[in-house]
Amino acid sequence: MHASSARFLGIDLGTGSLKVAIVDDEGAERCVASVAYALDTPQPGWAEIDVTRWWDALVQACAKLPEAERAAVRAIGFSGQMHGVVLTDARGQALRPAMLWPDTRAHDLLDAWPDSEAHPQPNPVAPGMAGPLLRWTMRQERTVADAARWALQPKDWLRAALAGGAPEAFVADPSDACATALAAPDGQWDIALIERLGLPRHWFAPLAASGAASGTLSADAARVLGLPAGIVLATGAGDTPCAALGSGLHEDGDALVTTGTGGQ
Repeated sequence: MHASSARFLGIDLGTGSLKVAIVDDEGAERCVASVAYALDTPQPGWAEIDVTRWWDALVQACAKLPEAERAAVRAIGFSGQMHGVVLTDARGQALRPAMLWPDTRAHDLLDAWPDSEAHPQPNPVAPGMAGPLLRWTMRQERTVADAARWALQPKDWLRAALAGGAPEAFVADPSDACATALAAPDGQWDIALIERLGLPRHWFAPLAASGAASGTLSADAARVLGLPAGIVLATGAGDTPCAALGSGLHEDGDALVTTGTGGQ
């Protein structure tokens, strides 16, 4: 009689829904679930969400998975919507709603990222990227900015929450970092740019490989989600690079077409 194989939980924190899937150690899918949610637009051009909505969606989605499958989970991995930002205190408690990639409030602040032959941008800078949004925050919500310890990408906030705010869970991965307009194409933080913009260096979490262990599941989160306490939390990555990896793209000439909420 063969022993039961280990299970792994994947969490995708999307723009319009949160998806979960459990796979076994051979990569076979065991079960999936999802929960949708809506964004808030408190002012024209704004796109925000209360992060408790993400947490509630995760609790509801996990409740849809069989208890026996959840009990066998040995590690959790993450993918998430890119570009937006969550400003938090030192324990990861959000200080304001998350600002998301469709947001255009920082449209008039893109002059800090000139795109010309003399200063080419590796990626076109959009107002909903973390860099412009944080520049807006420094100008328009200084009380929040002064209170903030971290400026996290969405999936990094969720991982820190699952770890109960443990210090080792506050990391970023290169795939998400390179899409903030505050890092080099390899994902390393551009400290010179960050300082030129007047943004606090301490906002930006240290980088870790997407597959590295970055914290463990807290007892409180484990109890709520029906998962074993202390299991490893992987760093994770942005949803687009995760989709490429999950689709098996690894040879020159391989291609993936994605029809998502924000682009193709």
